[in-house]
Amino acid sequence: MNKEIKIPLVLLGLNTSSYLINYSLNVILARHLSAHIYGDYSVAIKVLTIMVELALFGTQVGTKRFLAKYLDLNRREEALNYLAWNTKLLSVTFFISIIIALTTFIIMNYLHYLGIKHIEDYHLAAYTLWLVPFFALVIALSSLLLLSERIYFSAMVTDFLNYFLQVFLFFMVIVFVGPTLSNSHIVTVLFTTFMLLILIAFFLLNKEIINLIKQSIKKARTISLTKGKWLKTSAGLIVNNIILAVFSAIDLFIVELFASSEGAVGHYAAILVIIGFLWMIPPSVLQPLKRNLATHLDSLEGRKQLQEKLKTTNKLIISLVLCVGLLIILFSRQLLNHYGPEYVQAYPALIILTIGMMGACISRIAPVILVFAGYERLLLQLGLVELILIILLAIPATYYFDITGTAVITSLVFITKAVVIIITIRKKLGIKVWAI
Repeated sequence: MNKEIKIPLVLLGLNTSSYLINYSLNVILARHLSAHIYGDYSVAIKVLTIMVELALFGTQVGTKRFLAKYLDLNRREEALNYLAWNTKLLSVTFFISIIIALTTFIIMNYLHYLGIKHIEDYHLAAYTLWLVPFFALVIALSSLLLLSERIYFSAMVTDFLNYFLQVFLFFMVIVFVGPTLSNSHIVTVLFTTFMLLILIAFFLLNKEIINLIKQSIKKARTISLTKGKWLKTSAGLIVNNIILAVFSAIDLFIVELFASSEGAVGHYAAILVIIGFLWMIPPSVLQPLKRNLATHLDSLEGRKQLQEKLKTTNKLIISLVLCVGLLIILFSRQLLNHYGPEYVQAYPALIILTIGMMGACISRIAPVILVFAGYERLLLQLGLVELILIILLAIPATYYFDITGTAVITSLVFITKAVVIIITIRKKLGIKVWAI
């Protein structure tokens, strides 16, 4: 079987398994929490994701862009310098994240001591701040696994094993502690999961990367954070990544704040889990291309090779997205009923978002191409416009039409961005993102 087909299919199989476990995880939580509290859990995970992006400071993308290139070209000294710089930067951002978590914890305890607000009454997002450096380290190690030619393990650490461990640990809590989950239960399960993933990821790294890590830790003490172009590039990447992370969560945040009922945020969270399967299809199929993307974009011949590879993968993506999208639409009520009978009422929003997501899937590789080609600022501008549009339009739509209004606006913005970014790449790089 062609390598461009075999690897994506294996990754898609792994990601499908990951999705099913994640789906089970969310069903378990929805069944053991009220719709409102389940929604709070989903919001907390989104906040954690945004904070992790801040802590990583764009290095997870920079690693694939710079370190991969240095290793491909056998420029070991530059690879070592980059990894040392990366290590030093992460040590600074991780320290800052711990200070933020500690400050928040002290304030929460002081207000509890004064009798103003009980320590258990805070939003779950406040407790997840402690988890930021641990989850960030998991993501950083998964990027190194990708460079270790451990493509499958890289996907497993951040997805399959992550969700599997959470399902197992939550099941143990429900069986041995009780069916009602509290904030402390959730945070403990997440912390234990991340620590186990860190150990597993370290064990799976190849010897070359491990040796580079050891040397980079020693060299990090003397290297300058302002060295070369890495800091400037990472600064651009972090802004883009934050906008992407905020955009992926902003609709849920808007529902949390402006929906007419408390349970709406839980209903919308369930919808996002269901359509998440669509969103993971393009990255699974396109993952092998990312390994050498920077090298392909460096020359006209490389871009031609990339174009041919895109034609192969696009056919697979279109087929899968159409099939999965239609199945979600046909069985929308049944899927929502897994979370509980009250969730079924959200099926119109599920259908609308499914259609929007199918349209958005056509441009999933486009932002990555722009980043690797050095167009971070352009991507930032597009992201800002996208974010402003959804804030201005989704808030009134949610206020007047509840989550159905949120779904309509989100879908329209998704599709509009996909069209704009495809046209942009065609003009800037001469690459037809969706050629077949």
